[in-house]
Amino acid sequence: MVLLIAEEGPLRTAIESELREAGIPTQVAPVDHDDLWLAAKGHEAVVYLPAGSLLDGHLAPTPDPTRMDEVLGAAGAPGVEVVVPVFPLGEAWNAEMDVMKRHGRPYAALRAHPLLEEIAELVPADARTLLLPRVGNAAYCRAATVATAVREAVHTEQQGRVSEVETESSDVAALVQRAAEAMQAPVRVRALWPWLFRLARPLFRWLRRREAQLLEALGRLVPELVEPRPALPARR
Repeated sequence: MVLLIAEEGPLRTAIESELREAGIPTQVAPVDHDDLWLAAKGHEAVVYLPAGSLLDGHLAPTPDPTRMDEVLGAAGAPGVEVVVPVFPLGEAWNAEMDVMKRHGRPYAALRAHPLLEEIAELVPADARTLLLPRVGNAAYCRAATVATAVREAVHTEQQGRVSEVETESSDVAALVQRAAEAMQAPVRVRALWPWLFRLARPLFRWLRRREAQLLEALGRLVPELVEPRPALPARR
């Protein structure tokens, strides 16, 4: 049995599905559960998602060492053999990992890039066409890949380590096209050469809110999207 401590989101859904399809009984508890120790009692493993969204946890991290300590305390309940946290990327989460490493509970931790499915939630489903450049090399994970890594970590004998989940990567235009396909949205991404995208950027002040939010998030994942073109050296 597994206790999954997590807030609602694509990753929690994928992990629930993966564990149950593997025949592993799974109970879900919110992060603010009033008695995690009692909830964990009799479970073989505790899986913990410090952030409901790996994308949000990467862009706007909110680590909570006290909460991590409470989860590890719950992992001391009878029957629990391992705790499996899934951390977003970013140095801010080292605060929770340090607590985990000092506590002494057996762990098999994972670190993962933002999910393609989380990026897909930012894609305006009613947008017919999005203009995006072929720039950057954005790394991302698929929810199913992270869920598989969690299932394997629950039964791994290689405890006491932090492993990075397998990633994929693509430029901005391809990333959003794949995200749109993941949510089965009829959105077509028109890939522009970077110089043409820079010429068109002044027009983006007319974008709707959802499209602006998408560009803002992409700009934080792929700095090349917002960095100005280096100035040419002056002629003598």
